[in-house]
Amino acid sequence: MFINSFGSLNAANMDFSIDVFLRQSWHDPRLVLPGPRERVAITNPQMLARLWKPDTYFSNMKDGDIHRVSMPNVLYRIYKTGDVLYSMRLTLRLSCHMEFREYPLDSQVCGVHVTSYANTDDLVRYRWLADRPIDLPEALEIAQFDLLGFSANETSHVYVTGNFSGLLAEFKLRRQSGYHVLQTYVPTVLIVIVSWVSFWLDPNAVPGRVTLGVTTLLTLTTLASGIRASLPPVSYVKAIDVWIGTCMILVFSALMEFTVVNWLFNKKVTHHGQSSFKIRKSGVSNSAPPWNPTKRLTASMKMWRDAGAGYVASTALIVMISARLAHGSAQSQMLAELLQDYDVNEWPHAEYKHPTTVRVQMFINSFGSLNAANMDYTIDVFLRQRWMDPRLRLRSGQKHITVSNPEMRGRIWKPDTFFNNVKDAEVHQVSMPNILLRIGNTGDVLYSMRITLKLSCILQLENFPFDAQQCNTLLASYANTDDVIKYRWEENVPIDLPDNLEIAQYDLLGHSTHERKQEFVTGNFSGLLIKFSLRRQNGYHVLQTYVPTILIVSISWVSFWLDPNAVPGRVSLGVTTLLTLTTLASGIRASLPPVSYVKAIDVWIGTCMIMVFGALLEFTLVNWLANKKVIEHSQTMFKIPRLTKAQEEEPSAAASPKTYITYARALDRLCRVLFPGGFLIFNLVYWPYYLVHQYMALPQSLV
Repeated sequence: MFINSFGSLNAANMDFSIDVFLRQSWHDPRLVLPGPRERVAITNPQMLARLWKPDTYFSNMKDGDIHRVSMPNVLYRIYKTGDVLYSMRLTLRLSCHMEFREYPLDSQVCGVHVTSYANTDDLVRYRWLADRPIDLPEALEIAQFDLLGFSANETSHVYVTGNFSGLLAEFKLRRQSGYHVLQTYVPTVLIVIVSWVSFWLDPNAVPGRVTLGVTTLLTLTTLASGIRASLPPVSYVKAIDVWIGTCMILVFSALMEFTVVNWLFNKKVTHHGQSSFKIRKSGVSNSAPPWNPTKRLTASMKMWRDAGAGYVASTALIVMISARLAHGSAQSQMLAELLQDYDVNEWPHAEYKHPTTVRVQMFINSFGSLNAANMDYTIDVFLRQRWMDPRLRLRSGQKHITVSNPEMRGRIWKPDTFFNNVKDAEVHQVSMPNILLRIGNTGDVLYSMRITLKLSCILQLENFPFDAQQCNTLLASYANTDDVIKYRWEENVPIDLPDNLEIAQYDLLGHSTHERKQEFVTGNFSGLLIKFSLRRQNGYHVLQTYVPTILIVSISWVSFWLDPNAVPGRVSLGVTTLLTLTTLASGIRASLPPVSYVKAIDVWIGTCMIMVFGALLEFTLVNWLANKKVIEHSQTMFKIPRLTKAQEEEPSAAASPKTYITYARALDRLCRVLFPGGFLIFNLVYWPYYLVHQYMALPQSLV
């Protein structure tokens, strides 16, 4: 493989892109060239299709494409000795399971898995080229990463269809820290330092200190939301979460410190008329370790060199190769004889007047995350179907033959299987169509293909994000009723799962297989059903939704420690926290479908909004009480003489403003206990209720 370019790693989708020249060479004694020519290049697409090629595919591929501009980027060269060189340029998007516990100071290992789809290791064995198995350009650059090194290994894959030879190329990458230092760490450091300006302001500068604290916290929350958008919703704590969480605690603590300072300052003023607090200045230093980016490792390897000039095959050589291809091998002749009187329009047991049993087995290569907004999920599967066709019994001692010619495959009967709940589907075509059709000596047929399916799944979101879901995969015949085809699951392993299968945001609790019969106006159809039971992981939502909303609600309670007449500060605090909570709720709603029922997250967000709105209403009542008598006294001052300061402070002066300010402050003191206590009781009910519901929502087979 020559790595032409290496795309950046997509952390959100856990994949990466590479542009490669895939070069394969093998020896085919049927293609030994006579005459003086050392080699010929086959450029005719029709002749190219008649030549044998390995059905190489990439098992961890999500998407792939062969370059076709301005002509198909394919090279097929035959040498005099019968050696063949087959090269093509591919752009591949490959999955790469990443660990983000140390993000953005992490290192990743991403691989390219190469193997044969239909040919077992007794037919095709893959080996790396001894000299430079992986070739890299000298100026290779990878966005955000340094290439530390790579390795090339040979692997073996064991499936129910046989043992397959394969290759593995692994690239070790280390993330560059410069981008995150400039775009994340430096801004958050500045935001935290700005929050410390509050310590130099006067304790009674309520509007300035409240605005400063709330604005810095809101800015930090917005910055954290942008960081989360570029990462997958993993449930564990990342290094960036530790940093952002610490910054939030520092900013939140600065706001809490102002609350205590303002309360103490006004408390002394009320009782003694002045305060004489002396606060010792303390130097604050924020020194971060110097960032020393390591020197990027560059590969100084030579690019592929073609020693000789290209030759154009002469007419005689082309005629010779065409004659050999027309003659075919004994296997091709045997298959041609079998299909001579074969009717592809009749099912295998039409002569016997009974249905053909198709046994199905599925290997789940990967399981995509559930999309709640669209109510669907994606799976990458190897769909294997097996049936008996007595018309294809081999007339020799050969155990089986593999049909690789697309034209020949089209002449053999195959079940018209389709997926009832599919939204989109694609059969993988890189580097060859990922299709296997194998005929045994008794007439048993194995038909396998690799498919990526996007399937609908009706999600029940009443308990979101503490929900458990059941998603189904339904397959059946589209045109053949159950008197023609009967589907059965493979008895031994109907559904095969890899040991390291992971699903973003979910735990796979189990799966079950069923056979079902569907009745339509067009007839009765046999079908199969798979049920996957999934339970959502809570870590992501706890870190990204519940903790921030708890902090926002707690900040709204700062209002209870401010003076009743601090109108700008208390109004700014209430409105800003309510606006922040509304923005956070909008982001949550954007990822969910517009269902009409109430979800668990709606209960939580609604309660948080009630708490914040209640704090704002409480201030309205407190401010009205504190100013009620002041307004009446000013309106009637021309009739009633103004009271002296000593008279205003007397307890018996019931009509003075002092009485109602005392009531207002008493209400603040009551709410300091009432609001946190009510929120604590709500939490004691909310969390056990939904957590118990989530863990009780298990399939009956697993209870």
